[in-house]
Formats: sequence, structure tokens, C-alpha cells
Amino acid sequence: MISDSERREVAARLRSLDVHDWNDFMDEVYALETAIGCYVGQDWKDQNWWHRLADLIDRPTCRNVSEHQDVFTCSECRCKVEIIGKECNEYGECFCAPFMPSFCPSCGAEVMG
Repeated sequence: MISDSERREVAARLRSLDVHDWNDFMDEVYALETAIGCYVGQDWKDQNWWHRLADLIDRPTCRNVSEHQDVFTCSECRCKVEIIGKECNEYGECFCAPFMPSFCPSCGAEVMG
């Protein structure tokens, strides 16, 4: 399985590509543009489609910007979610405890730190 770190490295390399002679790669370019849903057209040196491909590979990240312990607020889409879950200890006593989601439930960005 590909790690998030590897995804980010590949996406960064794609975003920095500077290919001067695309004529040798035009068949691959047309297949790629069809697959990623971004038309290159006559301006094949346009880097926007490389960025589109990088965006598909790279997993977006966000962080919790809420000032409250029991609320998650996404730094990217500003989605707000209460993050209280029910926990039970070894004696069967239940209590409420905050938990941090791994991904934003709205935009899907990975929650970092």
C-alpha cells in the first residue's frame, strides 16, 4: 500500500515537472488526460493538468482550528462537528470523552496533529 508520505512526494515531483519536448509523449498525454478528466488540448505545455494529476494523488490535509475541546472545526472547509464519544472503563462505568477524527467528515482531508 502506498503511504501518504510517498503520495506527497510523487505529487510534489509532478507539480515541479518541466518537460520541454512533449512530442514523443503525445499518445500517453492523451490517454492520461482522458483518465484524469483534464483536457490538455493545443497548449500541451500548460502545467494545470499536471497539477490536476498531483491533486488526485496527494491527499489533502487539515487541522482542528476549534477553540473547544469537544468540537472539531476543519481548517480547510470550516466544517464543525461535535467529537464526543461514549467510553466505558474496565468496571463498566460509561463516560463521555472527546475523540479526534482521522479525516474531515465533509471534505475528506486527513487531520494532522
